[in-house]
Amino acid sequence: MSKEFPYTLTPPSKIINEVSRIANISIEEECIETNQKLLSRYSSKDVVAVMDIPPYDRALVDGYACRSQDILYASAESPVVLKLVDKDVINEGECKELNTGDKVPQGADIVVPREYTLRNEDNVLVYNSLPPNYGIGLRGEDIRKGEVIIRRGERIRPWHIALASAQGFKCIYVYKLPRAIVFSTGMELLEPGEPYRDGMIYDSTRRLVLSYLKWMGFDVSDGGRVSDDIYMIEKMFRKLLSEYDIIFSTGGTSIGERDYTVKALKRLKPEYIVHGFAIKPGRPGAIAVVNGKIIIALSGFPVAALSELDLVFKPLIEKLLNIRIDYPKIMGRLTRRIPSQPGITELYRVRIWIQNGEHFIEPLRLTGSGVLSTLIKGNAFLIVPEDSTGFEEGEKVEVHLVSW
Repeated sequence: MSKEFPYTLTPPSKIINEVSRIANISIEEECIETNQKLLSRYSSKDVVAVMDIPPYDRALVDGYACRSQDILYASAESPVVLKLVDKDVINEGECKELNTGDKVPQGADIVVPREYTLRNEDNVLVYNSLPPNYGIGLRGEDIRKGEVIIRRGERIRPWHIALASAQGFKCIYVYKLPRAIVFSTGMELLEPGEPYRDGMIYDSTRRLVLSYLKWMGFDVSDGGRVSDDIYMIEKMFRKLLSEYDIIFSTGGTSIGERDYTVKALKRLKPEYIVHGFAIKPGRPGAIAVVNGKIIIALSGFPVAALSELDLVFKPLIEKLLNIRIDYPKIMGRLTRRIPSQPGITELYRVRIWIQNGEHFIEPLRLTGSGVLSTLIKGNAFLIVPEDSTGFEEGEKVEVHLVSW
């Protein structure tokens, strides 16, 4: 129990295990053409190379293909003379002119750069002795047939698309992400562009959640805003359950008189519901499974909502789809102590920088779950596990980069 939040707090790991067991979301796949439309989608199968790259020994320089043993004693004082030919097999004393990328003829094991040679009609003088395979990109040197080039669950990046294209794949199988929608609750909310009025705030959290889901690769819909009315919120949930797999709401999750979201959620008679996450910030969050669909009621404060997304939703969707949505990670030394309450997973926004070749990590001071400035002042975050009491000043820790 928490003095600040009077309900039992459930660890993220338990929530993730229970929801992934109870939820019944159809996971489908589709084959998307190998182009920019694949970007940020998640591969539903291992993609395996069907050919070597390069597919043959190729010239890495402009020059002459020959046998290395024929120029073993070549020098500026005593050049070796080779006969210039144009055929697919090179014999003793012969060479063939090649441009970069050309296939190396059989029998040749070296491509001598032009600058080491002098052409004289049908002969080529070679002035340097070079080792075998010089100037040659060997078959399969880059990618071997049978090698996995995109792993199942991996987020597709531009280089994956280039590799798949180089293999000749017309399309790649990816997951169709669950249909998602986000709506906000609150009488105090204004839409950006509306004139500001005292006592009101602009609705930033809904847009943060929409943008987060878009960044993850979801084709997410904007459900707009609903008033602080338990029946209106319940009606909205019921309507969206018939159209979407995952529903997000923002606001109304605490214990105030006008916090109706969780009350409305309970009226849906969910198969599973938790109100109170054992995380900080983000304790008042709630999650439920209704008719196999997932409803996540996020805090109305942006920093708390982002913590709930990172610590609960992200690992949940990774488990449901068997995908990986990794932030780059880096080790650094803490500039001050970070205390933590046992039994609570805490997320600290931090700033990381390099000094004298070493990474230093400065925790940003947080005075409330709605402090937006930490999201732009910090370039990483640190997760303190629930079984930890924190980290000491000078201790080396691992952080997740959000800006690099």
